[in-house]
Amino acid sequence: MRDGWTETTLGDIAEYINGYPFKPSDLGDEGTAVIRIKQLLDPMEKVDRTTVDVPERCVLSNGDIVFSWSGTLAVRVWNRGSAYLNQHLFRVIEKTGVSHEWLPLVIDHAIDDLVEKSHGTTMKHITKQTLLPHQVFLPPLAEQKRIVDLVSSVDAYIQALSSSSSSEIRMTTDALNSARRLRSALLSDLLSGKHEIPDSYDKYLRDNL
Repeated sequence: MRDGWTETTLGDIAEYINGYPFKPSDLGDEGTAVIRIKQLLDPMEKVDRTTVDVPERCVLSNGDIVFSWSGTLAVRVWNRGSAYLNQHLFRVIEKTGVSHEWLPLVIDHAIDDLVEKSHGTTMKHITKQTLLPHQVFLPPLAEQKRIVDLVSSVDAYIQALSSSSSSEIRMTTDALNSARRLRSALLSDLLSGKHEIPDSYDKYLRDNL
């Protein structure tokens, strides 16, 4: 492992706060939006609302990191305004020495391994007993920021392809698949603690995107 990197766990780098256990009778058409897994993953999904008061820890604000631990394992950065978080979703809060922007990347990278450890066949779910001790490698803050910058460059390219109205649909699809594979491989290398992170990946990205 490179100098300055630390072998740690998901539980050591963040706190995981479960959402509020709303009952069906709590939900309706008025009040604050309630975010469940389907609304987290698809911004077009209709939301239920509630007038129930919930603890502050279950209130979502823009920029919050949310991890879906049941049904579909996924991590998202919330950016759709104030809302209430339903159970089966964790609001994730970074601990000291951990970059807020880097944290969702390391959780995202861990998901494939967590799926293998998850319970259930069709409806996967991961318990805190499995999530918290999952091993990760923590780089110094400066390297966390560099990793975020590099992955963000690929994400911007993927987003541009996704919103493209090009008539060359097959070409765009091939480019998207290639970019997503590159992102996965890049993230794996950057988070391994085995490779030096260069000052610039610009040429690498130009040659591979």
